[in-house]
Amino acid sequence: AVCALPEDPGQALGMLGRVLLLRPNLFVLALTPAERPDAVDLAVRAGAGDVLVRCTGLLEQLPAAVRKNLALMDRARDHAERTTRVLLALEELRTENRSLQTLVDRLESMAMTDPLTGLGNRRALGKRLEELFSLASRRGEDLACLSIDVDGLKRVNDTLGHDAGDDLLRAAGEVLT
Repeated sequence: AVCALPEDPGQALGMLGRVLLLRPNLFVLALTPAERPDAVDLAVRAGAGDVLVRCTGLLEQLPAAVRKNLALMDRARDHAERTTRVLLALEELRTENRSLQTLVDRLESMAMTDPLTGLGNRRALGKRLEELFSLASRRGEDLACLSIDVDGLKRVNDTLGHDAGDDLLRAAGEVLT
C-alpha cells in the first residue's frame, strides 16, 4: 500500500497504526513531506516498510520504489514459506528420531536380556561390572561379585525335557529377582 502521511505526526502514527492493525502483513510505502525531516523516522517507527520524500521527480521514482518493495515482499514471503517448510521438516525429523531412539533402546534392552528368565545376560553383566568397578574405583570402595550355577540342569533337561529345564531356569530367575 502506498500512503501519504498527514502533516501532523500524531495523526500519521495513528493512521498507519490502524492500517497495520487491520492488515499486519501489508507492506507500506509512505510518502513524507520534504520540509519534515523527522517524518521519515516517524514513518519507519509507525511501521512503514519504505519511505519516499515528496520532491520534484517523485512520480518518476515511484514505480521503481514500488517494484523494489514488491520484490522485497516476494523474497520475504518466499523466505517465510521456506522457513515454515524447514521447521515442519525438523519437527518430522525430531519425531522420527524419537521413534528410532525408542527402537534402539528396545533393541539394546533385548540384546542384553535373556528372553527365558528376563535377567541380564553375559553382555549386560560385563557392562554392569565395568560401571560398578569404575564407580568403586572412583570412590575407593570394595566390589564383590557373586556367581551361581544351577547344578544338575543338564540332567533335568535329559530326563524331564527342555521345557522342564526352562521352567527350572525361570524359577531360578524369579528367586534371583
